[in-house]
Amino acid sequence: MGKLEEYLKQREDITNYLEALVQVHKEALSDGSDGNQLDTVREHISVCFSDLLKINDKLISHNGILKNEMSKLIEVRAEVLELSTKEIELLKEKHIWDFDSSVPNKVLDNRTTKFTFETHYRDDMNNYIELVGITNTSLSRDYKEDNHGIEDNLYQKNTYEGSDENNSVLTRDDTLKCMTYLHNASSAVNKDIQALEGIIKNMKKDQNFLQDELKIQTSKIRTIKKRILNDIETINRRTEKILKEINLTIPNQSEVKDKKLISLAKGNSINNQIQLSREKVELEIEFIDIKKDTFAHMFKELKNETSGLKSQNELWKDCLEEVVSLEKKLKYKISRKGSGPIIPTDLIKIIQTSLNYLQELMNLNNSKVISSIIEDEKDTLIRACKELKKQLPVI
Repeated sequence: MGKLEEYLKQREDITNYLEALVQVHKEALSDGSDGNQLDTVREHISVCFSDLLKINDKLISHNGILKNEMSKLIEVRAEVLELSTKEIELLKEKHIWDFDSSVPNKVLDNRTTKFTFETHYRDDMNNYIELVGITNTSLSRDYKEDNHGIEDNLYQKNTYEGSDENNSVLTRDDTLKCMTYLHNASSAVNKDIQALEGIIKNMKKDQNFLQDELKIQTSKIRTIKKRILNDIETINRRTEKILKEINLTIPNQSEVKDKKLISLAKGNSINNQIQLSREKVELEIEFIDIKKDTFAHMFKELKNETSGLKSQNELWKDCLEEVVSLEKKLKYKISRKGSGPIIPTDLIKIIQTSLNYLQELMNLNNSKVISSIIEDEKDTLIRACKELKKQLPVI
């Protein structure tokens, strides 16, 4: 329980006790057998007024609790707005780091790198085919299985024109020439394949490099976004802490916070995330302002009440001084008579003077409590006067 709640509770308890004392005071006046009890009750009433004034002073003074609470609310309001601004900046920063590989990045210029590759074996291979005839090679069998064949002019020519050379027996020179063609073509194609394999090998190295760098950069972005989310969570915890320090409970606050977290987790649009953040801070500011207005209204009421309490306290002091003075006067008057008879009219005159004064005090008062206790004091004196009048001789 904070100081404000503590003092308000004390104020409520004392007010209730004071109201209970009014009845005890009345009963004590009616039962004149125990003067000490009456004095104690009167003293307790005085203490209640004094304590209420002290509590009100602690609440509404220049450096009082209510002023401090309102100043604290103003500070909290400013800090909540500042934290909200930082959170929105972090949400925007996080959005900047969002990356979607399925969406082409127009910033990048995807220029193509062209590789020109020359083969060095096809002339010798075609010369060989022309020399021996397409039907005398393994291609004739492949062609029957594959309708596409080899897209080569010489190959098509030998296939469809049905050259007679295909069925002739090669001479030794042609056979040796065939070997030359085959050897040269085989050697050339091996070199061409090695060159292609070298290119593929380099491309695979590039692929591995790109994959490694992609992991590094993805990890870097993930770390940055995690840091941003941690900063956002720190802001949320700070906001919750300062709201807790001012004992501010906001309805539906948890619901709005959950929506924010779900929105962040699902990666909803930045506009949606910012909107949810603004809704949360608007709710917090609204309740801070309501609490500040409540304190301002309480301050005004307590200030007015303090003025009334001071007046009531003074009236009660005057009342007590009068009844105590009356008691002394009556005792003095009675003691001076000694063994002689007491003249009732003298006592009634003294009492009547006090009654008139108490009535004047009541005319200055508008408090139910003061009216009751002064009225009870008056009633006691009125009863005393009636009793004294009974002792007067009948004329």
